[in-house]
Amino acid sequence: MDSKCPTCRNLQRSPSDAGGQAQIMLRTLRHFEESAADGCPYCRFIAGAISHLKLEPVKNSPISLCIRSTGACDLGLLSASDEEVMIQIYSPIGSPPAWPGVVRSAELSSSPDSQRAVEFILSCLKDCDTNHPECRVPAPQDPPTRLIDVGSQDATHVRLVETLSLDLLSHIPYVALSYCWGTASVLKTTTANLEAAKKSIPLSSMPRTLQDAVAVTRRLHQRFLWVDAICIIQDSLEDWEIESSRMATVYRNAYLTLAAGTAAAADEGFLSSPRQHLAAEYPAPYHVAWTDPNHQPTVLGARVIPGAHTHTDDLDEEDELPLDSRAWTLQERLLSTRILTYTRNELRWSCLSGTICECHLLKQFSCGSDHPFKSIFSITDNPAGEAFKQWHVIVEQYAIRRISYRQDRLPALSGIAKVVQDITGSEYVAGLWRTNLIRDLAWDSAGVVEFGDHDQYHHPITMAVTTPEYIAPTFSWASLPGGVSLNRAMDLQPGVRWVPRSTVEDTRSVPLGQNPLGRVLGGSNGCWIKLRGHVFTSALLRKESTIPSGMSRYYMKQGETELLVELDMPLEAFEGVNEHDNAETSLRRSLRPKTAAVEGTQVQDGEEQHHKHQGSVESAVVYVFLLGQWMGRVDSGYRHDGYRVMAFLLLGLCPDNYAGSDARYERLGNRISQLTVRYAVGVP
Repeated sequence: MDSKCPTCRNLQRSPSDAGGQAQIMLRTLRHFEESAADGCPYCRFIAGAISHLKLEPVKNSPISLCIRSTGACDLGLLSASDEEVMIQIYSPIGSPPAWPGVVRSAELSSSPDSQRAVEFILSCLKDCDTNHPECRVPAPQDPPTRLIDVGSQDATHVRLVETLSLDLLSHIPYVALSYCWGTASVLKTTTANLEAAKKSIPLSSMPRTLQDAVAVTRRLHQRFLWVDAICIIQDSLEDWEIESSRMATVYRNAYLTLAAGTAAAADEGFLSSPRQHLAAEYPAPYHVAWTDPNHQPTVLGARVIPGAHTHTDDLDEEDELPLDSRAWTLQERLLSTRILTYTRNELRWSCLSGTICECHLLKQFSCGSDHPFKSIFSITDNPAGEAFKQWHVIVEQYAIRRISYRQDRLPALSGIAKVVQDITGSEYVAGLWRTNLIRDLAWDSAGVVEFGDHDQYHHPITMAVTTPEYIAPTFSWASLPGGVSLNRAMDLQPGVRWVPRSTVEDTRSVPLGQNPLGRVLGGSNGCWIKLRGHVFTSALLRKESTIPSGMSRYYMKQGETELLVELDMPLEAFEGVNEHDNAETSLRRSLRPKTAAVEGTQVQDGEEQHHKHQGSVESAVVYVFLLGQWMGRVDSGYRHDGYRVMAFLLLGLCPDNYAGSDARYERLGNRISQLTVRYAVGVP
């Protein structure tokens, strides 16, 4: 006979419970109160906790009681003030667990600057230092060129030091800072103030975020701090390129990275934000004396914690941290061996061994390969193919982030590129990898809105417009601002494999400066690739669409078949030179302002640019190059449905072609085409 309370199940899983799924029960406050009156101590505890925490639920509204696979237990309710509230049941550190699996945790910090916040950081550091050998910084290490010496706890000044001058062993512990600069003027090191910075930097002259980083570094009993604005000479392009190329080691070798998640700008700070942590908004935790399964006295507690939705990737815009919207900070997070993030409601710790938050709710979730706190270094034990797949994941996350200077599109990812290159040994070609080049070329721009399963329509408002400033070759996703898709969904389908249908004959990528994985040189002496494969010519057709209104669809013609294509951006026609040294109307990415960019319309007479415009988009010749295909098979009973999803590049003549030169081409867009083929049973 089951002795558990039917209302609350004694807040525990039965030994016979199988499947590993969370058990969720819907109750009301009245259910718990009636069960408490009948003598259930667990229901009495729940009713008492809700009353103590002043969480009067909406009358007769359901309260979700969740018993997780780990044994952790929490409640979810809608309060009378229309707030979704999550209550965690736990045993405080220092007391035995009330039962196996119950969360054991220190009390939550009331603010990012509280002593409890510091104690959480120190406890995470101690646990990691003691129990995580994979997180230890290798020695000897290559320290950053410069560090900030934060001095004593009460010092009003700090100073910049050259690490070569330090009379220390090869291992120099330091804290690194990941933060948003913002639009305001930021104190930075220049060639003019470098020597003065080595003598003294008044704390009062530093923006609030940097002051906070100094304060935390001191409270962690560390002497050195690395901040890009201070430790890199910002008006020296050579120094900036050299130091930016070393980001992988700067963050990997840091004793700890502080992520100022809540600060949208350097002058905002992250310790004294207007809002305190969630724990400060509710009464102190509810504690009652309890007895553990061994009949030993302990304590059972209940407290309000940040909701489950704040612990996942799928955050609402209001929950997203400012730090997570910036391009540079993605590699800072992924490259860090261990990182402490200041969120709005609590602190979060992540290292190569896992992730934990103050309330320990993250421990209840399974962290898959796409988890946001997974470090890039954890793929070092995987084959090169897995590294390339992880690169695709990172590029998609990175491309949608904001960046102040478009020319940083490649440098801001160069630290991660260095790690992937160390794993794969592959040549880096402006954001793509020679070893995986054919697959890497099968990317889509983000100027796409999907309707239905396969149809895709381009909207001119969402499509990027290029600038005269060279960023990357057209075959690279980095040449366009905004998000990109590497079509990862195809690779994730069971039984689907990528089969190249073209080959790489040669590549060239010339760095523009000191960072070999950063900015690249344009033109015929810069970045290019030479491929061999099947190509055919076509015309580009434009058709108006009424779904949705105002959008246009573009097609290429193959025989009598019209195939929908995806343009990277608005195009314009020009008169170029083809491989036979003949004049030919071709297409290129539009160089004109967005409001004037053409989509298949006649260019106005008298308009002059590098080349004479002639004709319209529809009258131009485009070249279609077969990259490869994804091949799969679905068993439909007595037959097999085999399908091939083919990837094509849409190309136009390079505007710089001239008579007597080798014909070169630029990317205009792509085409992903699915074909279905019937196979007899037993045919592979």
